[in-house]
Amino acid sequence: MKLNIPNLERDDRGVSPVIGVILMVAITVILAAVIGAFVLNLGSSVGDQAPQASISATDAGQVYNNSNSSANVTMFYLNHQSGADIKFKNLKIVIQNDGGQKVANISSANDWTDKSANITALLNGNTVQTSDTFTTGDQITIQERGGTNASFVKGTTYKFLIIDTNSGQTITTAKATLQ
Repeated sequence: MKLNIPNLERDDRGVSPVIGVILMVAITVILAAVIGAFVLNLGSSVGDQAPQASISATDAGQVYNNSNSSANVTMFYLNHQSGADIKFKNLKIVIQNDGGQKVANISSANDWTDKSANITALLNGNTVQTSDTFTTGDQITIQERGGTNASFVKGTTYKFLIIDTNSGQTITTAKATLQ
């Protein structure tokens, strides 16, 4: 007795080219996505986020009389209420009047003193060092250095832009009226 085995030959010639084409298309799509991300600068902004923090501005409670006194006059307090710590080397404070004009610009680049506006900043009552960190509970004091300061006017509301110089982004803004 002879066993009849059916012809089990198959035609597998078309399977390898189809898998090859699918792999080539997948690799091309992935490469296009990676190249597109770099061309559109989508990859460069990762990690350059400003720290998130809640900072309030208040009037110092002193009567500001814009006098020609030789004593330093405390005008405002900036209080770090919550959120991430901010390194002073990456911090810039821009003060604008209620008309949106820049009145002062304080940062490590000018040793925390704006000579044209005649103001300086202190951290918890001490001179700010570039190595310092602004943490929850800390207070920045904005003082007029002795002398007349025509940039600040009693009764005016000032806007404080707290900027992260590392990312170029604004961390927060706060407002206070000079009394």
